[in-house]
Amino acid sequence: MSKLTNVLGTVYNQGNVLYTSDGTTLIAPVGNKVTVYDLKHSKSRTLCFNSSHNYKSLALSPNGRLLVAVNEIGLTHCISLATNSLLHCMKLSDGSVLKFSPNGSYLAVGEPKMVKVYRAPSDSSVGVAPLDLERVFPNVPGNVASLDWSWDSVLLVAASSESPMISVFSMLKFSNFRNSCFTGHKLGIVGVFFEAMEYNLITVCKGGIIARWICSDEPEEWERDTESLRLNQEKTDWISKGDDESSAAQKSKKIKVDKDTEDTKKQLSRFNLVPVDWRQHEQQKDNSKRSGNLKLKSVDLNQRRTLAVLGFESGALSLIELPSGSLIQEISIMQQEITTLTFSPEGDWIAIGSSHGGLLVVWQQGHMDTIQCLDFSTDGRWIVTGAHDGKVKLWETQNGFACHTFSEHTSVVTGILFMQNNKAVVSSSLDGTVRAFDTMRYRNFRTFLASRGGAQFSCVAIDSSNTYLASGSIDEFQVFVWHVQSGRLLMEISGHTGPVAAVCFSPKRGSSMLASISWDKTLRIVDCLESDADAQVIPVECEATALAFRPDGNELVVATLNGNLSFINPDDQQVVGTVNGRFHMASTQIKGAARTVGKGFEDSAFQTISYSADGNLVLAGGKSPYICIYDAVHQVIVHKEEITRNRSLNQQPGDWTTKHQTEFGVIDMIQTRDHDEKLPGTTRRTPKADVVSHPDIIQTYATKFSPGGRMWVAATTEGVLLYTTDSAVSFFSPIDGSRQITPQAIDEALRDELYDAALFIALKLNIPATTTMVLEKIPVSFHSAIVSSMTTPLLKLCLQHLASVLNETSHVMFHMMLMRKLLQVHLKLLEDDREFMRPIISNVQKAANRRLKEPADVSDSNRYLTEVHQVLQMRGKSESPVRQRKLRKRVAAESRAENESDESDAVDHSDQSNDENEDTEVELNNEVSSDSEFEMLLESRS
Repeated sequence: MSKLTNVLGTVYNQGNVLYTSDGTTLIAPVGNKVTVYDLKHSKSRTLCFNSSHNYKSLALSPNGRLLVAVNEIGLTHCISLATNSLLHCMKLSDGSVLKFSPNGSYLAVGEPKMVKVYRAPSDSSVGVAPLDLERVFPNVPGNVASLDWSWDSVLLVAASSESPMISVFSMLKFSNFRNSCFTGHKLGIVGVFFEAMEYNLITVCKGGIIARWICSDEPEEWERDTESLRLNQEKTDWISKGDDESSAAQKSKKIKVDKDTEDTKKQLSRFNLVPVDWRQHEQQKDNSKRSGNLKLKSVDLNQRRTLAVLGFESGALSLIELPSGSLIQEISIMQQEITTLTFSPEGDWIAIGSSHGGLLVVWQQGHMDTIQCLDFSTDGRWIVTGAHDGKVKLWETQNGFACHTFSEHTSVVTGILFMQNNKAVVSSSLDGTVRAFDTMRYRNFRTFLASRGGAQFSCVAIDSSNTYLASGSIDEFQVFVWHVQSGRLLMEISGHTGPVAAVCFSPKRGSSMLASISWDKTLRIVDCLESDADAQVIPVECEATALAFRPDGNELVVATLNGNLSFINPDDQQVVGTVNGRFHMASTQIKGAARTVGKGFEDSAFQTISYSADGNLVLAGGKSPYICIYDAVHQVIVHKEEITRNRSLNQQPGDWTTKHQTEFGVIDMIQTRDHDEKLPGTTRRTPKADVVSHPDIIQTYATKFSPGGRMWVAATTEGVLLYTTDSAVSFFSPIDGSRQITPQAIDEALRDELYDAALFIALKLNIPATTTMVLEKIPVSFHSAIVSSMTTPLLKLCLQHLASVLNETSHVMFHMMLMRKLLQVHLKLLEDDREFMRPIISNVQKAANRRLKEPADVSDSNRYLTEVHQVLQMRGKSESPVRQRKLRKRVAAESRAENESDESDAVDHSDQSNDENEDTEVELNNEVSSDSEFEMLLESRS
């Protein structure tokens, strides 16, 4: 069973991003999923569950274990980051901002016109609902957009972007403080913060105005309202004693009068305004900024360094020191508005997110438009993607990060492929070019063009020997074939009467068979090396949309517009099997469209297909929320994977019923005009036509199996989804769970030197960090005894863990010795399960090759730097004698000029000039020789 492990190409959509307490991990919402970016180890992973709608707000507990996420309809998920599992799901109101208290006891939720405080779950809490409502603070103007807690978790401040009012609440009762609401801004508040170890406030409005609010009392001067507590206690005592109501009322009235008299004597704490005009420190001459015409979108404050960072609608970023208001730096990060900002706990890093460009500045930028095509490298280490934005990006599968972006294309990238040696990538585009990119030097080293120019290429293919390149056109209905090394156009294959949808070379070694499909309902197979060879034309049922060869080249599959998959033998041009996949796609009803059961399948068709490495499976996807996996031998469906259950997209059922349905669609999707328009030549105003908005339809644009067969990817509307069948990817999956399988039992076993028991408990608990710690504490002399007593399930878990940890650990030799012992003892048992051992051996080989390559790279770099240093030293030695000799001759010439006559001076001057010219020529020759030697060294290195 395959599991979702990562989402590539899409790094951020909306909402806030969070740092963990150690500042090494960033958590960001990606649609209806959550992605965790590990900065320290340069890795990323996507949590394997998703919400019914897009997430819009996140909150992380101070200990970093509990993540609370709220989606667009107020559904709240409590997620354990320690076990990578969903703990609880509950329905809250439409909270747009969440904030944990510093002590981790409370969770504040900002809602329209109120703030709710929930008691957060802890390790000792036991209950059905993890969030219990503790307090409700009403009468907050507008929708709460910013929240913050004081350092002691006593005060809570809230503000709204719709109102300049600031509300301060207290979780405890004080005699000299009351919940208050005040203002000093003219515009709505974007951010409000408490200062470190103080009750002072920092507020920032939409116009970029920063205000500092000084609390009149120090924290230690606040007095608990003991009278109110005593009143409640006495009231409880009176009820228990059964006193009459009159005496109780008299005592209560007397206490209330005394309390009011005492309150009049005390002066309540208040917040005094101190403006911070940071714009007076600007050195720029932008009058619009000086006049206050700033549109602030996001802000964050680092309390440890007292730094504030402001993000504007124009994409500009301002870093300000508080409370002085000094402008440290102002730069333009992007062209889109900055949606969210967050400081790392130490203030060393700033994470910047933009919902318009799908940008997360700390690491990378995803594609700004739909991803159209992708491909795996032959070793499964890299994934290359092409999108509608014209960008080609190279991703690493192990950590999910983009290592390079090629931006030479000026239009949609329609096809992309790795060459067999993984040293180059070829891509086709609607801009009329097919480009080859060097993955070693990251450059576009060759561009292939049609003979007449202007052809729009829709697909690309390359043969198994990396010699010939083919691409189909959608406007000229031809297939072009080039020679890769020279870039020369070899031939133009005609015959299709419609746009060419796909081309593919036979994967057989030495074969030049080229297959192409078109919208003219034909499949054409031709030998591209023989110009006079006749093409074999095979008719298909409907317009063809996708094509793929089996890895052995003895079969190909064609997808057509009617939803069928046709398996064809290319040698005898016979159809060997057909699969009707329309009902397998089974798309749900689209919002706003009155569709019957019969019409629900008419648009379903596969747009992309690919074979597995062994040729037994076919992966197919199209305009449907499902990706289908078929058995290519028996032509039956094996598995159907749902892309997403995100109801924020168009093709998922939302919260609408028949009462919302109109003849123009769902009423909530109709965007009406605020004013009417007068038609030309008339005096009467007529309303404009309503416009129906259609959100994205869930669709799969490209699919691909990894060469190892353990992973597959799909380019969808949600990004590039990476799935794997490796069970080791599961972060927490205990087996044989019992009360004795605990981390405390592992510590006790290690303390008593019971290494076998500690290892068995760690394997059953199945937490990778704990298992690695136990393995590294076992002496080598105990390996034989532990391996011999290991059962089959624990043996497989141990092998999977060792294969995954070799890429990260620095104790490579230690773990390799343990793996060798496991294979020596249990080799006969493992030989029968080759499907299990294949990915493990593959991972070990990759790790070993990478570890062997690292010292070689370091050695080559050191040798190169040594050679450069020697060349520079030789250049310095060759220049210094020339300069000294030149200086000595100048001094001698000046001394002779003082004592000799004009005639002798002229003669001496000419001799001196000749000597200087000769010295200059020698110096230039030395420089030229050293420079040429230096350039030759650089060329040999490159």
